[in-house]
Amino acid sequence: MPKVLLVGESPTHIQWGHLIQTLRNFGIEVAQAYATSKNADVQTPAGAFASGSPDLRNYFRTYDAVFVVERQPWIYQDGVRAAVRWLGWNNPEDAPIVYFGYNLSTYVNEHNGELPSGFPLIRINPTNLANTAALADGGAAFAYNIFSRHGTPITLLRENATLYTPTVCAWATSGGNAQFAYWRYNPTLHSALASQTYTHRVAPNERAGEVLAVPANLPPDGDTYPTNTAVAYRYYNCFFLPAVSRGGYQPVQPIVPQGSPVHDVFWLIYALKLCGILPAWRVPLQFETDHPLQLETSIPSLTEYDRMRIKRDVYDWWRGFCRQTGLVVINGVQVGSRDRSLLSSFHWRLINYPNPDVRAVAQQIHQILVAGHREGTLPCGVHDHSINDTRGWGARSEMANFKRHINPNSRYGAPNDVPIRHGACCIAKHVAPNGIPSSAIETTIGSDTFYEWDFTGRTSGTEQTINPMPMQNIHAARVVIESEIDEMLAMGFPDGHCGEHRYTNTAANNSGGIAYWQAAKEMGFRALRSSYCVNEHFTPSTPGARNQTASLNYIWEGLHLIPHSGLDISTTSATWGLYDPSSPSNGDAVKLFELDSTNNDITGQWSTNRHAAAWRAHRRALCRLTGDWLSINVAYLGAAYIHPVSCWYGCNPDTPVARFDSENILNANGQPHWN
Repeated sequence: MPKVLLVGESPTHIQWGHLIQTLRNFGIEVAQAYATSKNADVQTPAGAFASGSPDLRNYFRTYDAVFVVERQPWIYQDGVRAAVRWLGWNNPEDAPIVYFGYNLSTYVNEHNGELPSGFPLIRINPTNLANTAALADGGAAFAYNIFSRHGTPITLLRENATLYTPTVCAWATSGGNAQFAYWRYNPTLHSALASQTYTHRVAPNERAGEVLAVPANLPPDGDTYPTNTAVAYRYYNCFFLPAVSRGGYQPVQPIVPQGSPVHDVFWLIYALKLCGILPAWRVPLQFETDHPLQLETSIPSLTEYDRMRIKRDVYDWWRGFCRQTGLVVINGVQVGSRDRSLLSSFHWRLINYPNPDVRAVAQQIHQILVAGHREGTLPCGVHDHSINDTRGWGARSEMANFKRHINPNSRYGAPNDVPIRHGACCIAKHVAPNGIPSSAIETTIGSDTFYEWDFTGRTSGTEQTINPMPMQNIHAARVVIESEIDEMLAMGFPDGHCGEHRYTNTAANNSGGIAYWQAAKEMGFRALRSSYCVNEHFTPSTPGARNQTASLNYIWEGLHLIPHSGLDISTTSATWGLYDPSSPSNGDAVKLFELDSTNNDITGQWSTNRHAAAWRAHRRALCRLTGDWLSINVAYLGAAYIHPVSCWYGCNPDTPVARFDSENILNANGQPHWN
């Protein structure tokens, strides 16, 4: 198993939990060390070593790589100062050392006299930024509480690939705001290194110096960078990469908390590649939607027919994309409207919609989903907002006028008279006395089996409506889940658990607790998307208060409970797209993600230079979204999901899957098309 040593400035001033969990997800053994200054000993699992000693160097050689995680702005003097002494440890047997966002500022006095004479990266001088730093976004400042650097497109020179990912090499804070920058290098020193022969496993070009990444400068939004800008650089076997997991202290813990993704986790993964570390395990990449077929409030000028067309064309494109890439997109189909809910926005109602034009397109979407489910590109699972005040499984102790499915050939549908709560007598099978009535039934929950009898007043009767329906027991859970699967089968899906994945994204992420987990296992599921807060609400009268959570490892009796994070670009009922001056608060990506700078370099230029402002918004939004998506997958091992109504309505309905092209393609509101 590969081994990596993480080195930080102190035991607490680093988000150990995020980084350790991410590396462990790849099957990499991780250890921690720290040093508070260049003269202090480096504290390691093997004991304390002098910062520049041969013993420490030999200890480093027992690892496949050493990752130095810095987090200090260029106006600070503290950090992992001891690491500057390791720049000369670059013999073939030395372990590669990666410096993430390392503070090379002239304010750091402990660096004076320590950098090798041929070291090419220029130390950032806070009093002379114009000549020592490559300031991002023209030096614009952002609110410091926004820890995800929104980003400039980056070109990886080895791979000749351009990508959008949150990226920052250095930064400073002032008055609650932050400036971001990339490094600059001395061209003469770099040229000498690039001409010098150097043999090490991490130097495939066998040269001592290499620029690894530069700003792509793709969008015409006014961003220009000096020709000697480096987003990432290799100096012998030492890599200087952008920062990872910035902001806030995070103790060691097994699970990354909701709302704290490692936005720039890409650079951690890329460091593994640069160091030649092959992960022991693969990490799956996936994506999800909630409510693939839904009709909700629209932005102005977008008809119901337009909204349906957008979904149809996007899912048709997405199905082809999944075929090409192997990506799997899970879709939570809103069930319950056949038997319980009269809402016209749910799946069953839309494929039977009164308006024939809307109904025809809805049925096309449905057929794309059914076909995608059967071939494994767009698998679909039950997602039921029709029960428990829309909160889903187990959110309330009982529900009035619950309507189950009508299917005499099923086990729990009407007119079958079935238990809906536990019997008056219930005893574990392994301690049951003699004389158990012959009418007793066996109920299994987890690894335990129980005998239950005396169900008088605790059965459904033969009617479809059950009033009230107790919701928090294994018998009710079986009725609920079977009714949902029955509806999926009636709509042409072969199952309700996403085919071979045997998974679904439960409504409101409420996985219901042990009763629903047991019933789901019995009906073919092996994983559910689940909330992982202690309680979704704290007041017992509030829906969700009884949401039972999983253990820390998110496994119950072999059933996996998957953590989650949403990627919607709007919190309103429907998105207005990338940016629209008329949209409500948090109604578009710029407002929701706070992509604007403190001097309003997007919103302030929308009316005077919209072409540049729109490209600027576009690249920042993509960097934010791709960073979040990747981190949710590889750091959480979780589910990244969107609601199409909150993401897809800001596009041109006639060309909804066209690439962004600023003012050349407009949406229904006359704003730049963006999906």
